Amino acid sequence: MTRELAIVIILFLSVITNSFGDFQDQMRSYHDTLYQRSWQHSSDESKDVNLRMPGVHPIKNDTYLCTAVNLGQRKQYIVGFKPFAEMHTAHHMLLFGCQVPADMAFSRDGKFWNCGDMGKGVCGNQGAGEKIIYAWGRNAPDLKLPKDVAFEVGGNSGIAYLVLQVHYGKVDQFVANPSLKDNSGVDLKTSFAPQKYVAGIKLLADGWSLIPPKKKAWHLDTGCQYGNGPVLHPFAFRVHAHTLGTVISGYRVRNGVWTLIGKGDPQRPQAFYPVKPDKQVDIQAGDTLAARCTFNSMQRDKITYIGATMADEMCNFYMMYWYEPNQNNMETGIPESACLYVDEARLMFPLDSDVPLQGSGVKMQMKRDFAEGPDESGQQ
Repeated sequence: MTRELAIVIILFLSVITNSFGDFQDQMRSYHDTLYQRSWQHSSDESKDVNLRMPGVHPIKNDTYLCTAVNLGQRKQYIVGFKPFAEMHTAHHMLLFGCQVPADMAFSRDGKFWNCGDMGKGVCGNQGAGEKIIYAWGRNAPDLKLPKDVAFEVGGNSGIAYLVLQVHYGKVDQFVANPSLKDNSGVDLKTSFAPQKYVAGIKLLADGWSLIPPKKKAWHLDTGCQYGNGPVLHPFAFRVHAHTLGTVISGYRVRNGVWTLIGKGDPQRPQAFYPVKPDKQVDIQAGDTLAARCTFNSMQRDKITYIGATMADEMCNFYMMYWYEPNQNNMETGIPESACLYVDEARLMFPLDSDVPLQGSGVKMQMKRDFAEGPDESGQQ
């Protein structure tokens, strides 16, 4: 090869190499632009997070099973819930937010764990950061949150995983049919677009009392005093008890004045019912939250205890609320943790707190769409 030809070949290869390098840079820039456009486009998109039991077959009454989903590094905003369950199969379902689940058993992998009696529990690290996000029972319908209100999950929200817990009260149909599988669960409507207000749930519950037999109206009371958290705006409530429960009432107490947040019949569909807009109830520092559960034990011949089985009872009042995130300067970031227990003997409930609701469950209007949302003044 002559010296002149070698020089030409070297120059040619240099041009080709530089051109290919320019081409690679151009393609990287092109793909980066497409990625950024795709990210920007998807930032406002909504999607469904499906969390179902992966074909479970419980064979023991009062079985509690859990399965989880990993939310990933990107923050999401839950704006609605669509349950898939039937009350004769699932007694109730609860959805928890966890920093880490008690077991790395994910629905997508067909895995689950025992999270009831003698089980592993729901959230790991001894329940650190455990939050209730949703509850369902007695064929409750879909739930849509108010406009601009959402539960924050994923990312830096403190909730890295969601855990679905299903209570299988009676399992006769599973025992009778060895091939029967259950896929009860809930679909979550989420958005990547930040919402103006943050949603939360405060649970008022009595977990240690008993109900004597042959009582027509036996009361279990509970309450807490709200501390220096953000102003809370209740917009929905839910009640839960077993067969003896007749009515559950929840109140805000301010300067000795009792204001009803909600009253429900636990024998009706255990949905989240709207707080009446004309109530204009808010929860401020110094207010007391109080709940009374009333039970009829006339058909019982022995004491009934509060517990997790169908033979036991429960006394739960759930208050779903929203707040403005710029008001929340709490270190824990969880406003409901600012409500400290008060002695129920100090709670002087209104005389009509144990008066049952009129009508039957099938006649009750089941509006679950709170689409109007809060107005700019902070009122519903």
